[in-house]
Amino acid sequence: MPPRMGRSGTSYVRDDDVKGERSVFPIVCSQASWLPQVRVGRRPLDRQLPLDGFPLATCTTRADIGDAFEPGDHLSRFGGNPVSCAAAVANIDYLLENRLADEANRKGKYLLQRLRELLPKHKLIGGVRGLGLMVGVELVKDQKLKTPAPSEATKIRELALNKGLLLGHGGVKGNTVRIQPPLAITEEQLEKTVQMFDECLRETH
Repeated sequence: MPPRMGRSGTSYVRDDDVKGERSVFPIVCSQASWLPQVRVGRRPLDRQLPLDGFPLATCTTRADIGDAFEPGDHLSRFGGNPVSCAAAVANIDYLLENRLADEANRKGKYLLQRLRELLPKHKLIGGVRGLGLMVGVELVKDQKLKTPAPSEATKIRELALNKGLLLGHGGVKGNTVRIQPPLAITEEQLEKTVQMFDECLRETH
């Protein structure tokens, strides 16, 4: 879709709504032949960077587009706070210096591999997909028919919470378990995550 928009002269505006996208967006950009002309951090940036509660939102674009804005054309309830801006710059510096986007790509592949190894063990898993450290595990009642299993997804989230593991669940049918760890997670912590998720699956059968 974006390349077609580019050929037609239409601007592509990217609205970053999901926290896990901070690990996905750099990977997508590096593998694609297009970039958004405008990128909007619609939710507070402390949902995307670990700003320890400092509120900040963003609107990033090319100079020629930004120069077209007149006073009052754009505003933000989280804009213009110098303390939050300093915290954001420090976090961005850390992200770049420690190559966390590259690490998210590498660790994400490891996480996908480990989760896919659980497929033969658990008929409840219908598929595993993701990019970077934004991974979804589809739960189904029948692997052949792919009948969604939303109640099981809810149960696994609750079991995981009791074990100290925070998972999300969603998707159109509510049957996808979301694993979106922080960028600084270690491989040992990822392995522990997979082991705990394996335990939750066994307890759900």
